[in-house]
Amino acid sequence: MGVKGSKQVELFVEDVTESGSNFVALMVGESTPRGSGAQNGTDSWNKWFAPYFTMLNDGDYNYQSFNYINWDWSNSSEPYYRDSWKTWGNAQIQGTEVGAQYIANMQHPHHQYKYLHAQPRDEIFKIIGCHVE
Repeated sequence: MGVKGSKQVELFVEDVTESGSNFVALMVGESTPRGSGAQNGTDSWNKWFAPYFTMLNDGDYNYQSFNYINWDWSNSSEPYYRDSWKTWGNAQIQGTEVGAQYIANMQHPHHQYKYLHAQPRDEIFKIIGCHVE
């Protein structure tokens, strides 16, 4: 099975491999609002989420990927996790004011096509202009 890329994918790979010092591509492998959680509405958004998305969207680097850990760190039955991360708070965004703001950020016209969420492989390939043979 092979994957053929669209012109956009080819240009991206070319930029990454031939860009020199003017192009910095980064991935944020794991991120969570440690200490602020996501349950305090505007306070949570202003304390962690707004600066985080400002960094990703408007910073000096070309962030290509980020992973958000949507987890309740304060509620674990595992002693290691409970004892080590209990002060990190609840980072789950579903059903919260933060969740609504998160989605609005993802759907903002300025960010159109910037964010891709976990989807079946064929859907991702369709979005980025690839097809599987």
